Amino acid sequence: MNLEKSLRIGIDWLSLYDFEISHDERDISKETTSIYYQERLRIEEPLFTIDSSIRIYEDGRMTKYKSLRFNPNRILWGNNINNSRKEDLELAIEKLKEMLRAKGITINLSNAKIKDIEVNINFNKKFEELKEALEVMFINSPNLKKISNFEGGYAYRNMFSDGTIQANWNAYKGIAYDKTREVEDLDLLSEYVTRLEWQFKSYIYNYHLSKIGKESSLKCLINNFDEIIDYIFKEQTKRRLVVPAQNYIEKQIKSNLERGYKRFKESGKLGKKLNKKVERNVYKYLEEQYWIFDHIFLEELVEKYDKPHKTREIERIRKRYIHHNNLESFNYLVDIIFNH
Repeated sequence: MNLEKSLRIGIDWLSLYDFEISHDERDISKETTSIYYQERLRIEEPLFTIDSSIRIYEDGRMTKYKSLRFNPNRILWGNNINNSRKEDLELAIEKLKEMLRAKGITINLSNAKIKDIEVNINFNKKFEELKEALEVMFINSPNLKKISNFEGGYAYRNMFSDGTIQANWNAYKGIAYDKTREVEDLDLLSEYVTRLEWQFKSYIYNYHLSKIGKESSLKCLINNFDEIIDYIFKEQTKRRLVVPAQNYIEKQIKSNLERGYKRFKESGKLGKKLNKKVERNVYKYLEEQYWIFDHIFLEELVEKYDKPHKTREIERIRKRYIHHNNLESFNYLVDIIFNH
């Protein structure tokens, strides 16, 4: 599969309201209760869900509800690996209209507005390679949880591996997950893909639009697609993930490592004075008790506190702890997202 349309910021699912719909009366289900009379059309299929209803209450009040939810990528390509841009969204809408016309349903989306929308980007890397960088991005997010996948085997420590990180701010959700594992079809997707996704409800979507002087209609989205979608994704990622991660790295990870390093060294000096056996591997201690995140942080500690042995210690760090290289992964994510 060509990943060109996948490795970019784009739309996944979106839901619309305030559109016009006409259909055969035979498609309507009718319901009468002690409170209201309702006429409803609902079709739920893998490519879309459409729901339109009218309720007339005993007191004469009338309410109308319309919702159209669809995934442009599934309509166009039969999967949701790709991410749709403007031209894809327009083409998907035309195909959706054709599918509905075949069912005797006509929709007019001229005045349609966005109810909710999912915007994401894929990275052509294994989730495991990006996991710690994504974890530090999400670590201060509300309602944070990780979901693990069962890997099998006999050793308990190897039975489960994290495959999803997600947080919920109520008006929106942020999710990072192993897209490759979700697909599980080598003919469709044979490469490693990790996805970062934002799910926006209308409230937060409208909030972002107000910042750039736009409104929530489908027409406005199509006419200003690049400006709206790229801005929302980048702004949300910067504000909720990247900046908090940078602060956490400096104020928590690095500060805790420094305190742990100094504490270990001081304990070692005291142990020597008291002729007690002293553990000499400070890096092993830090690895077990703290979050190293990147070997560069260890080198910075040596530069600051152990200049006489700097060359020897840095060589030791690069030989045994070079696998802590998450700054590279973090910078990779930031570069891909913000240089689109």
